Amino acid sequence: MREIQFAFRRWASASTRPCFLWQMPCSFVRSTCLHAIAWCFGLSPNDFWSLSSVSILLALVAGLAMYIPARRAMQMDPATALRHD
Repeated sequence: MREIQFAFRRWASASTRPCFLWQMPCSFVRSTCLHAIAWCFGLSPNDFWSLSSVSILLALVAGLAMYIPARRAMQMDPATALRHD
């Protein structure tokens, strides 16, 4: 029984490794692309105003992406919505 528990624990810890091994190259590629884009537009990667304005813009787009479907769902009658499904 102990051998099964040991094998399961080894398998569980090994299953998290591919995720970590995939994250490292992806983060390198992402940072390299960001530096290249910033260089093309004449920005430094540490430019406070451009980074904060892009962050605010993305937050606003995400907020609208949540608000518009929620508003449409609130206007619909629940019984009618269940009948159509």
